[in-house]
Amino acid sequence: PELTYSVSKYQTGSGTADIFAHTYMRYLTPDASFLCDQYCAGTLKTVVKYGPIAVNDPENYEARAELMLAGSFAHNDLTSIGRGNPNTGGEHGLEVQMSGMYDTAHGAGLSVMMPAMLMYIINHGNEAQVARVAQFATDVFEVAPDFADVKAVALEGVRRFKVWLAS
Repeated sequence: PELTYSVSKYQTGSGTADIFAHTYMRYLTPDASFLCDQYCAGTLKTVVKYGPIAVNDPENYEARAELMLAGSFAHNDLTSIGRGNPNTGGEHGLEVQMSGMYDTAHGAGLSVMMPAMLMYIINHGNEAQVARVAQFATDVFEVAPDFADVKAVALEGVRRFKVWLAS
């Protein structure tokens, strides 16, 4: 972790968003596994907790170590266990195009793509897909569940996600 102390705030934030994206993509797959959902949610919550700490306190060993561990799990497919096809999210493919055209850091582009994709799912997805986004909101951003208004839960999750991304 000490070797990452000199990484800029921008690149730390971008890398944190990429770690989040790789796990979140797998979490949102329809062929869920309860154990893997919990593993993904724990990984995502770790990134949510330690990302802003690492950005604002670059020499915080604990934050850097936790992010490195989360990044290892996110990128080595451990967060895919129990899922048939974990790479179905369109965010990465779209973002690669954006990065190529506008010379954008990958994680920064994903920070734009992820909330937009969630909004697309909320507005155009089926009931199960919207419920999955609501579950993401509840599991990761601790939005209170409301079975009478699942869409509101999902929207609040996206709002909190955007606040976190800005941090």
